[in-house]
Amino acid sequence: MLKAQDLTVLLGGREILRGVDFAAKPGEITAIVGPNGSGKTTLLRALTGDVGFSGDARIEGLDVARAKPWELAARRSVLSQFTGVAFPFTVAEIVHIGQSAGVRGAGSELTERALARVGLSGFGPRPYHDLSGGEQQRTQLARALAQVWDPVGGDGPNWLILDEPVASLDIAHQLEVMTLARDFARAGGGVVAVMHDLNLTAMFAQSVALLALGEIVTQGPVDDVFTDQNLSRAYACSLRVNTVPPAATYILPHAARA
Repeated sequence: MLKAQDLTVLLGGREILRGVDFAAKPGEITAIVGPNGSGKTTLLRALTGDVGFSGDARIEGLDVARAKPWELAARRSVLSQFTGVAFPFTVAEIVHIGQSAGVRGAGSELTERALARVGLSGFGPRPYHDLSGGEQQRTQLARALAQVWDPVGGDGPNWLILDEPVASLDIAHQLEVMTLARDFARAGGGVVAVMHDLNLTAMFAQSVALLALGEIVTQGPVDDVFTDQNLSRAYACSLRVNTVPPAATYILPHAARA
């Protein structure tokens, strides 16, 4: 499992997370949701060892705070919300960075397979900076996927850690990315994803952690977490589950297919 107990994070003298307990199981997508500023990205960064914390965090028993970078890289890959690239890399070179950080090592076949998996076949030679924002996001997802290509490795389940993976994508590519995450989980890997779209979360996640003001409001199965009371409390506005306003135009993403 991926677990945290009594996780507290201070940044710039301000308490961002306060005594958070969190758990995610392989074989599932666990979504982290909540309003802006609730600490979702900070929780991901703590779970992956990218920010200091007090408390305990472990990935399949590996102590995140004490693990060497290469040990963490072999067990989990991270898709950040924003990934700056300063040098003129090609798409293939970006993906190969993830591949070389994992356990697969050199070779172009996996890079090509990862690009095909995110709908970017043939994009390998193209300059990364010539891509649209959505194409760059999918390139970074291919990089993360190449790092932990096998959902279950020799030491057990591997993990995809995704921070708003569909934020810059159209609805078809949102479904494609979430289907990829679901397939990774169904193959035995673990997926933890920060999500803003509650409808997509309900479609694809098995477990949800609802954050507000640096604390877990509740965590559990989607139907248990997504209640009027829980969502209204976390988002500080009146919300209704499964209620459509009269005379409103709306799109039902769960009726779409990738």
